[in-house]
Amino acid sequence: SGLQIRMAELIAAAPTMASDPPQKRITDFVPACIERINNGNVTEFSRRVNVNKMTVYSWCYSRAVPQNDLILKVCHAIDSSFSDILTKKGFSPRFTLTGQSQRQLLLTPGFRRHVTGAVKRALLAALKQDPPPALSDIAHDIGYTSPDYLYAKYSELCRKLTARHRTYYGLQRNAPDPNEPDDKTLEQALQKALTDPIPPSFQQLGRDLGYRTRYTPRTRLRKKFPVLYQSILDRHMTCRRSHVEHVRRKLEETLLNEPPPTLDEVTERLGYRTNTFFRQHHPDLVRAIVQRHAKSRKESFRLLGSKLRTILQEKQPVALRTAARRLGRNSSHLGTQFPEISQAITQRYRLFISKRSRQRKKQGAARIRATALELHSNGQYPSLKLIVRVLGGFQGLTASEIGEILTRVRRKLKL
Repeated sequence: SGLQIRMAELIAAAPTMASDPPQKRITDFVPACIERINNGNVTEFSRRVNVNKMTVYSWCYSRAVPQNDLILKVCHAIDSSFSDILTKKGFSPRFTLTGQSQRQLLLTPGFRRHVTGAVKRALLAALKQDPPPALSDIAHDIGYTSPDYLYAKYSELCRKLTARHRTYYGLQRNAPDPNEPDDKTLEQALQKALTDPIPPSFQQLGRDLGYRTRYTPRTRLRKKFPVLYQSILDRHMTCRRSHVEHVRRKLEETLLNEPPPTLDEVTERLGYRTNTFFRQHHPDLVRAIVQRHAKSRKESFRLLGSKLRTILQEKQPVALRTAARRLGRNSSHLGTQFPEISQAITQRYRLFISKRSRQRKKQGAARIRATALELHSNGQYPSLKLIVRVLGGFQGLTASEIGEILTRVRRKLKL
C-alpha cells in the first residue's frame, strides 16, 4: 500500500542520515501543509487527510508531535515522501493541484467547488497533463455536462487549455468535427422538431445530435439551415406566448380561490419550483395574490380574536387547548398572539375546575355520611374499607379526608 511504500523509503534513507532529524521539521511541516493546501483551514485539512481535527490543532500549536502512523497518513493523502520531510531542509509539501479525488470533487456542492478553489486547481492541474485533455473531457470529469460554465467563470484558463489541446493534436480552430452529423441528419432533425407539438430547444437538439457544447449546434444550424432555424425560433416564440397566456389564466383563477393561497402554494400547484417566471411575466397578478393573502391573514387574525372573546363569554368554560382545537389553531400560537384573552380563558377554566372539584367533594362527603349512618342502623360498623366497597370508590376524596368524615360521624354516634 502507499503507507508501506513511504515507510520503506524512510528505512532505505536511514543509513544516509548523519544524525537524527530535528523534531522541528515535522512540527513545521503540518502548518505549512495546511496553509498551502487549504489556505489555513484546519477543519478541511483534517477531513482530507482523515485525522481528528483536535489532533491537528495540537500539532499546529506545538502541544504534541505527530506520531509516525499519523504523519504517514498525512504524507499519503498529500502525496509527499516522509523521508524527504526528515532529510531535506526547508522541504515544501509536494501537493498536486488535483488534491481532491474526482469522487470528492463530484460530491462537493457546486458553489463550494468554486469557493474552495477545487475547480480552479483541477483546471491548473490539467495544464500540466500529457497528453493535454480536451476541455469538454475535463468538464465531464469534474461534474459538468458541458464546458460552457467553465468558459464563463475561468475564461483565461479555458483558452489556455483549448489552445494547448489544439497545438498538441494539430487541430485548426474552425476545423470540422469528424463526429458531427451530416447535413441530411441535421435537416431531418429540424423538420421533425417543427412537427412536434412543443418543439425542443436548440440545446436539446444539440444533445440529441451528439454535440457536447451548448452553443455549437445553434451556430451550425443557423448557418446551414437559416429558414428551418428561423421557423423553429418562431414556433418557440409562439409556444412561449401561449404558455405565458396559460399561466396568466391560471393565476387569475387563483384570485378567486377561497381561502386565498400563498404565492408558494400557487407556485407548487402550477408545477414550478420558484416563482421567478410569474414575477417576470405577471408582476401585477403576483402582487395581487400576495396582497390578497395578506389581507386574508389580517381578517383571519381579527376574526380569531373575536371568536376567542365569544368563547370567553360562553356559559360552559373550556380549556385554552380545547378552544385552540375548535379554532384549528395551536394553543401556543393563541397564547402568543392573544395573551390577555388566552390568560382570561385559562384562569376562568381553572376557577371552574376548582369549583367543580369542591362541589364533587361536598357531594361525596354527603354520600359517605349517609352510607355510614345506614350501615350503623343495620348493625354494621362503618369502617372506611366497607364504605368504599359499598359506594364503589372514594367519591373524589382522599383516604385521609374520608377518615376525618368518619371520625366526626362516629363521635356523633358515640362509637
